[in-house]
Amino acid sequence: MQMLSVLIGILIIYFVQNSLYNKFWNLNLNVKAEFKKTKITEGKSVIIEECIENKKWLPMPMITIKYTLDGCFREKGVNKKKVSDHYNRNEIFSILMFQRIKRKINFTCSRRGIYKINRLVILAGNLFLNETYLCELESDSKLTVYPKYVDKKRFAYIFKNVYGDIATNNFMNEDPFIYRGLREYQTYDTIKMINWSATAKAGELKVNVLENTSQREAVILLNIQKDNIITNSEVIEEAIRLTKSFALDLYKQGIRCLIYTNGIDIETKDIIKIESFKSTESYIDTVNDALAHIEVKENKNVYSEKEENCFVEMYSKKIEKFSQSKYLIFISNYQREDFQNMLKNLKKSGRNFSWIVPVSNRNDFHVDHNLSRETEIWRLNWEGAKSD
Repeated sequence: MQMLSVLIGILIIYFVQNSLYNKFWNLNLNVKAEFKKTKITEGKSVIIEECIENKKWLPMPMITIKYTLDGCFREKGVNKKKVSDHYNRNEIFSILMFQRIKRKINFTCSRRGIYKINRLVILAGNLFLNETYLCELESDSKLTVYPKYVDKKRFAYIFKNVYGDIATNNFMNEDPFIYRGLREYQTYDTIKMINWSATAKAGELKVNVLENTSQREAVILLNIQKDNIITNSEVIEEAIRLTKSFALDLYKQGIRCLIYTNGIDIETKDIIKIESFKSTESYIDTVNDALAHIEVKENKNVYSEKEENCFVEMYSKKIEKFSQSKYLIFISNYQREDFQNMLKNLKKSGRNFSWIVPVSNRNDFHVDHNLSRETEIWRLNWEGAKSD
């Protein structure tokens, strides 16, 4: 009789809890997974915080959070041998009534771009785990990953040559009495720029940043057309990093760069350009955000809904109208005849410019000898390049 009473009691509890969980399992249950930063640079780390809050009398003996990240995310301390386009994460929790649980996971992101937490799904069970409840949630958490600088030691040589050409081209003098601030010494700086007093205090070389008697500008023209169908997207990514490196290092020298690309914005699908500046302070963020939004597709040319990304068709006429005071910096792996003919015509017209060609190996470099003076090769595999 006692056993029968126990069995009846268990059956009552079973059906009652089954009914309660069917109706109220997700009542006052808040689940979030979000990036703790909104902006980082590629190669840097970001924390994703998972949070579950159960504000009701029903405990949740088992609840699973599932979501998907891009394959460029790697959890710190976890060796992931298999490379895929996506990273799927499952986290299992057990949470009591009126309890909040938080977990923080440290990830590194290896590629520039705009990322979201996709397909945030929660799976839950009742006390007897005989029922499974599923719900898919929207996540508005977004992470902007800026391109990183290229190797600074290698870049210093190219930058020194380009900056020298810009200085010669501009015929503009800095005002030696108006200081904008201090920065660290770079290999292309002259001895007269060193601030010896600040150097003594800091224990490292510091140089003066001077105001200009007139605003100097250069134009960076980034062509993300691929030279051939097998061109690796990492070559295009390196071109984007070079664009950032030139723009920010020239900015440190008091030169702001207009930037024109044939890349499209991954969100708006518009062609990305930087033709004006709201303020000096926002310039660096403007450059970083614009370059982070460029969409690059593996083994495909990128097309806009408005026009193809043929660089020559888009910009050849516009380039001819730039004033002679604007120095042009072309960054392009694309080396086909139409592009090189455009540059040769510019040279014949007396225009000063530089062309930086990022390539994965020496055999991918096929520039006309008439453009050799204006051209610099940039090898991705530098260790391999040194042994050639």
